[in-house]
Order: sequence, then C-alpha cells, then structure tokens
Amino acid sequence: MLLMKILPALGITVALVLPAAATTIGNVAGVYDESAKARSNGPITATQLRDFDETGGDPLLEIVGNTHIFGFVAHRANFSGSRFTDKWAMDFGTDTYNVVFRWDAFANYNVPVEFDGRFGMNNVYTDLGTNGVLKLGNLTGLVSFDLDPIHGNFRSTKDERAVWDIKAEKVSAIPLPAGAVLLMTGLAGLAFARRRRT
Repeated sequence: MLLMKILPALGITVALVLPAAATTIGNVAGVYDESAKARSNGPITATQLRDFDETGGDPLLEIVGNTHIFGFVAHRANFSGSRFTDKWAMDFGTDTYNVVFRWDAFANYNVPVEFDGRFGMNNVYTDLGTNGVLKLGNLTGLVSFDLDPIHGNFRSTKDERAVWDIKAEKVSAIPLPAGAVLLMTGLAGLAFARRRRT
C-alpha cells in the first residue's frame, strides 16, 4: 500500500510504503497446500491456499484442529530479492500443539539438487541443509514462521528449490489415574478438617 503525505510547511511530498495487511484464515484443520498447485508433495485432495510469500500476503492461520500444510519454496537464478520467501503465522489459541517442520531439496528428473536457506520461528533462525526435520516442540498462542531460501550460498547456474511441510497435532491433556484423584480428594479433606480444628 502506497501512501502519499504532503508536508505543507516544507512543500515536500513523502511516499510511505506500508505493508499489506495479513490475510486471516479461520477454522484451519486438515490438509492444506500453499504452493497453488505448483510442486509441493501435498495430496491432490489438499485444500488449496494462497502462496505464502512476501508479495502475496503472509497469512495468519487460526488453528482449530490437527493441521498439515505442504509447500514449495525457491531461490530463482533469474530473480533477485526475496520474492520467493514463505512467511506465515499460526495462532494455536489456548490449545497446545506438537509441531514438526520438514524440508527436502526438489529433485529434477529424480536427481536431488542442493538447497540451503534458513527457517525462522518467532525470529529465531536455523540454517538448513539439503533436507531434514526440525522438531519444534509443543507450541501454543501466536507463532510466526519464515522459510528463507535466499539465505546461504547460491550457484547462479541453477535454481535452489525445496518442498516442505509443517504438521501440528493437538496435545491431549493426560487424564489423572483414578488413584491420584482419590489421593488429591483425601488430602484436600484432611486440610479442610485441620483448618476447622484450629
């Protein structure tokens, strides 16, 4: 969004570039594909999402159940800048989700190509190699993600491309065994009886 502001006292016009508002997608649960049917490893039946990139919207996903998102990212030899960086945020609310991120260099005719870059979670970054798994642990609340294929060395004779996926599985509360409930009830009763005697 471009905003023109005129400073009358100085007769100066200033152009301010403001970031586009993030698109919020509610009630997210199930299998999604952010690559716009490009090249991800997602199943054909996956719900299609708009591509996560800096020019295309950086969406906020409101997670309500187990979610698996497939994507594709590239560092193109014929483009400069971070046009192909994938950025998104996931709002897990008050629930807790176990989250795992995976990536793998995209293969040309079954021949894997090299990939490097970095993956960020809440602005904490990890350098990536050709493939791997990042166990992000149990997450809750609002978490931002950033997959930057531009980071690292680049051979200008080829593109660096990778498929990726992020899986969030809701962590169920572990029920207390019946004996623990009885013990806690008994202890509470003893404490109450002791208070009444004093």
